[in-house]
Amino acid sequence: MATQRQEIQISRELDRFVRLHDGMAEMNRAWLELAPAESLDWVPSDDAIHRFGDGRTPMTIRNLFIHVAVSEHVWIGALAAASEGDVMPPPSNRSLSERLAGGDLIAGAAALHAKTMSIVHSLSQADLDKHVVAGRRRWAGMEFLWGVHTHRAFHLGHLDHYLRMNDRSTPEFFVYHP
Repeated sequence: MATQRQEIQISRELDRFVRLHDGMAEMNRAWLELAPAESLDWVPSDDAIHRFGDGRTPMTIRNLFIHVAVSEHVWIGALAAASEGDVMPPPSNRSLSERLAGGDLIAGAAALHAKTMSIVHSLSQADLDKHVVAGRRRWAGMEFLWGVHTHRAFHLGHLDHYLRMNDRSTPEFFVYHP
């Protein structure tokens, strides 16, 4: 059981996560807005290295953006519903991905992010303290949230690289103020 001091520290940590994760989502949106429509389905090559883990889905700008939005929603929802020791699901939801791909991508991803963050705001101290398994590692709930954040940052690097390969400038990362 957490002490009051530990709970205050976790609460501050969750507040920090919310601020930074919302800022990172905003950066992802800014990167996508700079991508010309004709480059959203561009991929550097058609080899296996430029495909997601399923081996079929090409890692395009559009699919990267969808993957990030959907995976954070799946994982954070799973964390909220998990019991101690549960294994986190794969970061995919085909119907949700198809819905995002078929509509206004930026608005759809923003709405999904808002819904996901409402789940974050509903997490209890027990949710942040419990342990789940993902990627052959055991994480406390709060640690897992930071893992989700890191996943977003990892793919932001891909978006940055793809835009540069399409002769587009990218937002200045270090001016982002969460």
